[in-house]
Amino acid sequence: MQRGPRHRRAISIVLATCLLGSLLGLATATVDGIGQDTRPASAEPVAGGLGYTALTAPCRAVDTRVAGGTLAPGGSRDFQMRGSVSFAAQGGSTSGCGLPLDARAVEVSITAVSPTGANGFVRAFPAGNGVNAAFLNYTVGRGITNTGTVGLNPALTNDLGVSNFGGTIHVIVDVQGYFAPLSGASYVPLAAPCRVVDTRNAGGTIIGGGSRAFQVAGTGGNFAAQGGTVNGCGVPDGVTGVEVSLTVIGPVGTGFTRIAPNDGSNPSAAFINYTSGTGITNTGSITLSNADPLDVIVRNFGGTVHLALDVQGFYTTAAGEGTRYQTITSCRSVDTRNAGGPLADGQTRTFQVGGDRVEFPGQGTVNPTGCGIPARAAAVEVSLTAVSPTGTGFTRPGPAGGIAAATFLNYTAVGGITNTGTIPLSLGGATDLSVTNLGGSTGYIVDVLGYYEPPAAFPRSVETIDAGLNHTCMVVGGGLVRCWGLNGAGRLGDGTTLDRATPVTVTGITGAVQVTTGNTHSCALLVDGAVRCWGNNGNGRLGNGGTTDSPTPVTVSGITDAVQITAGATHTCAALRTGAVRCWGDNTSGQIGDSTTTQRTTPVDVTGITDAIQVTAGDAHTCALRTNRAVRCWGNNGSGRLGDTTATQRNAPVAVSGLNNVAHISAGKAHTCATLLDGTARCWGNNNNGRLGDNTTTVRLTPTAVTGLTGAARITAGGAHSCATLTNGTTRCWGANAAAQIGDTTTTTRLTPATVTGLAAAVQVAAGDTHTCAVDATGNARCWGFNDFGQLGDGTTTQRTSPTTVSGLTGTVQITAGDAHTCALLADGTARCWGFNDFGQLGDGTTTQR
Repeated sequence: MQRGPRHRRAISIVLATCLLGSLLGLATATVDGIGQDTRPASAEPVAGGLGYTALTAPCRAVDTRVAGGTLAPGGSRDFQMRGSVSFAAQGGSTSGCGLPLDARAVEVSITAVSPTGANGFVRAFPAGNGVNAAFLNYTVGRGITNTGTVGLNPALTNDLGVSNFGGTIHVIVDVQGYFAPLSGASYVPLAAPCRVVDTRNAGGTIIGGGSRAFQVAGTGGNFAAQGGTVNGCGVPDGVTGVEVSLTVIGPVGTGFTRIAPNDGSNPSAAFINYTSGTGITNTGSITLSNADPLDVIVRNFGGTVHLALDVQGFYTTAAGEGTRYQTITSCRSVDTRNAGGPLADGQTRTFQVGGDRVEFPGQGTVNPTGCGIPARAAAVEVSLTAVSPTGTGFTRPGPAGGIAAATFLNYTAVGGITNTGTIPLSLGGATDLSVTNLGGSTGYIVDVLGYYEPPAAFPRSVETIDAGLNHTCMVVGGGLVRCWGLNGAGRLGDGTTLDRATPVTVTGITGAVQVTTGNTHSCALLVDGAVRCWGNNGNGRLGNGGTTDSPTPVTVSGITDAVQITAGATHTCAALRTGAVRCWGDNTSGQIGDSTTTQRTTPVDVTGITDAIQVTAGDAHTCALRTNRAVRCWGNNGSGRLGDTTATQRNAPVAVSGLNNVAHISAGKAHTCATLLDGTARCWGNNNNGRLGDNTTTVRLTPTAVTGLTGAARITAGGAHSCATLTNGTTRCWGANAAAQIGDTTTTTRLTPATVTGLAAAVQVAAGDTHTCAVDATGNARCWGFNDFGQLGDGTTTQRTSPTTVSGLTGTVQITAGDAHTCALLADGTARCWGFNDFGQLGDGTTTQR
């Protein structure tokens, strides 16, 4: 049954930046931002992850001007990065760069030099594993550099592959550092990028041939004098590496900059190439000097420039601190050309990057279960591409639940551009990445190259959790499913009908990626697209051709390519990879959608649905979001919850009237809500207590605008109230409030959205019947409303009219609300529950209310 967002988790994304052609004002006729269109087999995670070792100075590994010659269009060449041997044959250092043989990834600056013939792009990848993701775009006559992390093939001596498309180029590869197991530093992403330098505020321009030293680590000191945050960004003294975005602002003349530790060295590696009049940003990991408080130096060649330096995070060797890197085969998470369309000037849109969930098709990729990034990844390395900009502008990506203040990408109307780097993601929420577009209108592509994960997450434990009426199920590491609570009809799947006060493993399931709970049955989606169900089989809701209850999972007949499942009270539906939807079980109200009211003991196709990207089930109605961003619903139409201008039951899908450009849908018990791509929201159906938010209590047979709601990212339809999280991190709720479930310090029914008091940076909200809970960007869980059974988790049974912090709970990545109990998934892979416990639904070995 749909009670709110299902899968919520956190990621910090680390984006290693590219300095791209259009940032330089370059016309790139051939712009490549193409990632894998099918989910590739990800590299096996390295136990404990990979640590980063920064080189004391960038080291040249490849220069085709010195050896090897140009790369022709369509040409590909493999180069050696590891080992202490001469790289002279590839134009690099005669003593190598000192990378150990167990290095699995490398932080490199790749430069396309003197492009001729045609505009084009370069791909970089582990040798022998060519991918479709661009690393940089170039234009004729103008060199460009991009910095980022690329995996290596440990089985080959020549371990890094480079492919060229479009024109003819020389290639330079400069190594900044490397990632290896059992060694190196962990990465600590900042909560938000932080500025340490802005020469527009202090210090003035740097002329061609000039240099200036700056402070990055420590507190106080020189930050104000260099135009940055007065007390610095919290980078500890003594760290050797930081992830930074360096921006060249308003250049007069064409040139390049180098950034290096301020230790007297004079490396030859360019970090940014720029052209007169066009700003450009590059993000990457750099080394700091510990010999001087001014720990980094920037050398400028060519024109006169202003500089801004934003810190994304830092590397630490402190025990138990930070995150470790994992490589994957590059994989596409977002392509707005296929879904959603371009972002307008000033528009913020949120996306999903991590987890095995179902946002991905709705983001324009056919990877239905994502890129294999675990739910608790702390950061992810991506290539972000601006596609077909219609004007000049810039991009600020950051964690969902806020708007980033640091520029990551600059673009112009003459061509697309890519940047690679590391950016923090929000903790919690199916949507963990926020992208704000400023200036022109442009589409975006996000290709994932790797991720950072806390060491505590090895081996991974709980991946997703879902609370039913009186039982709870979760997917744990390895794809097992565990359930606890009331076990009538065998809904816990352990082969018995004994209530369980501690989690039991569902018999015979491996490879699960999602679990959904109906009133008295449960189902799991497996990684291979099959579905298995267990528990009450009345009306055939288990989908195996019979009506006999089963306390162990049975295979749902004929489902082999599902990408999402959702359970109503007594029916279940699956969205398929093809875009079709199939349902089974109770069909009394036409909720199966096959044009009949015949009970279906095996899945049948929903009539006329061929392009679904999301499906949501209320008690006895179902809705699907289509690729054209329209919605169709079917089933019980009491109070107009199907939105088709009538209150007549529909046994086949009908179009929700006048609803277009939909981003997300949520079905409550007797009403339905949707957020639109423009950040507004619409609801329809039963309007008792004002749950539709349109300032009336009038039943609405068609969608009505939620009054005054803008910037909505996700919406959840509860029993008699609704809530939305906004892109600015606030949460607003409306509808029934007798139990204080609105959270605005009152018990007054709200006919329009009211701001939840004292809740900042929320990234996920879950609406139960009479209580509500949210996760904020710091991982705290907060609840409000009815508390007679302790379901708010604050150690009392006192009703709360505004959010109260759940006691002893940190690092929350997902929250789910049952009728009278609540459960949370934590970043360390554990789960914690509180509230009503008569049937052991809290899983703590007792039936004691908690």
